[in-house]
Amino acid sequence: MTTAPHGGPPADTPSPADASTPSPAPFPQPPLTAFPTAAAAPVAPATAWPMVPPPGGDPAVVAAREKAGTAMGWGIAGAVAGGLGLLLSLVTFGMTVLGGGMSDGGGYETIRGTIPGISDGGGLGGDRLARLLESLENDAGYAADITCPDAALIEASTVVVCHGTLDDYEWTGAVLFEDAGGSFAVVEL
Repeated sequence: MTTAPHGGPPADTPSPADASTPSPAPFPQPPLTAFPTAAAAPVAPATAWPMVPPPGGDPAVVAAREKAGTAMGWGIAGAVAGGLGLLLSLVTFGMTVLGGGMSDGGGYETIRGTIPGISDGGGLGGDRLARLLESLENDAGYAADITCPDAALIEASTVVVCHGTLDDYEWTGAVLFEDAGGSFAVVEL
């Protein structure tokens, strides 16, 4: 073996530029006769990703997919229900604590009573009803000044609307007669 004068490979080995010597293949190649040529089987066209298995596949896989879909549906429903619950609690908090409640600050309770001396189906003067309501409100601890209109006929479901002040606050009440004998209930409006 001789060395080349310029310090390269030995002179008896062919250089890569020498086309007369074939270079070794980087990987072993199968012989060309291993590939069919004339009667090749048809090749299936490429499918889009993700590959979807044909229907009626493995029952365990189908069951697992259905279970995952059901779990996802329950998860979404739970999130929606939780959001609605949070919204409802915030609205309730705002209505009660922050002063936007449905009540006008009243702890007013329905007052019930009977007007004595009313004949069945008789009328009632507004002054008499107002004095009775003022007496009942004073007994409940309110300073009352009430006026009521006259009622021509007292029977079940007759309503008389009275106005006035209770402890220096404007007050409106509905007197609902429950029968022709003078039994009534007063409700603040």
